[in-house]
Amino acid sequence: MRRSALFAVVLAVCALALVANPAPAAAQNVWVAVGASLGEGESQAFLTGEVSLSGPLTLGLEYQANEVGIGARWGQSQGLYGQLGLSEKGTRAEVGVWGSVRLSNTIEARGWLGASSYVSTGDSKLEFTGRAEAYVPFADSLFALIGVDGVFVDGKHKFLGRVGIGTTF
Repeated sequence: MRRSALFAVVLAVCALALVANPAPAAAQNVWVAVGASLGEGESQAFLTGEVSLSGPLTLGLEYQANEVGIGARWGQSQGLYGQLGLSEKGTRAEVGVWGSVRLSNTIEARGWLGASSYVSTGDSKLEFTGRAEAYVPFADSLFALIGVDGVFVDGKHKFLGRVGIGTTF
């Protein structure tokens, strides 16, 4: 129940931000995707999406079984990003760099490298994170999302594959 209420609050804040500062129709780029993260002995569903605002700012939201994240990217094809993850473990803050490249006329790939830590707990271990995703269109507004997430902490690592289907509007 607590997670559902938190998710509703995050969605409401994003909606208010968009209404307060609407971008021109030509500058809007909205996409959402649903899928699963799969790894050794672990899997979870995700719902993610982004809204490009006027200028180089993009807002994002990701809902997973164990965390709700809200983030922002700055830059047209590369730049900085920040994200807050809210979960039962506490609040996780992540900052880093991102970049995007066109692999073909229709396929885009993005990558993120960052560092994160829980700010609301006594556990202040720094985790290094990486994510790579490719967006492969297969219909007018539908695309496949294929990617990998990595977390590196205390000399150990964990990788999760990501597969999903999304739409743009």
